[in-house]
Amino acid sequence: MCGMEKTGTMHAWEQEGISGPDIQMIGKALGGGFIPLSGVLPRSKIFDAIAEGSGGAHPVACAAALEVQRIIRDERVLTNVQKMGTELERLLRDHIGPLESVGDIRGRGLFWAVEFFQDRQRKTPFPASIRLCHRILDKSLNLGLNI
Repeated sequence: MCGMEKTGTMHAWEQEGISGPDIQMIGKALGGGFIPLSGVLPRSKIFDAIAEGSGGAHPVACAAALEVQRIIRDERVLTNVQKMGTELERLLRDHIGPLESVGDIRGRGLFWAVEFFQDRQRKTPFPASIRLCHRILDKSLNLGLNI
């Protein structure tokens, strides 16, 4: 699972009780979508073996990322993600879960997935020709939802 900050912790793996991956890629959330920026977070033993190149440490992008991360910390955004995630889970399970076509609802924080099936028992998918994803997206956008 990915989704920096979307799961209620800075990195999704922090909720798994592990020490983290040897190499982690981070992207859009690092700069809050204000500036294109991505990064690699390697363990020390890997970082020490990598030679520096000319494609890193863009000062403006790094300054933007630092400010975004400061705001996330100071405004307790992750605490709000956890709170809103609990509410989102309740709403999804209460309002969408009972629908005949919903097979599974899973996620954490504000990072959720809903699986739809034509036949829930047999886990038969809807035919691509009915464009279910597009129809759900269009309806959601018309309701003012960002999915």
